[in-house]
Amino acid sequence: MKNLAKSCAATVMVLTAVACNQTADTHDADVAAIKAGEVQWVQDYAAKDSDKAVAHYADDATLMVPGMAPAAGKAAISAWTSRWWLIRRCR
Repeated sequence: MKNLAKSCAATVMVLTAVACNQTADTHDADVAAIKAGEVQWVQDYAAKDSDKAVAHYADDATLMVPGMAPAAGKAAISAWTSRWWLIRRCR
């Protein structure tokens, strides 16, 4: 019985030590990467480069603009951005 209690106690201590093992804090690097991605996205849109702008979207993304039908998928988002830039140039 003592061996079982010792084994259980040792198992609990090992599991506790493993569970408390913290990974490195990547918060600041994550925030910097998100900000850099946002800056690049804005630059790509400002340059009216549809391919670069749409590359920021996931393959299954849906672009939802108020008052317009949703554009589902990269091809639809690309078509939408191309039309949008064409309309804006005509004004």
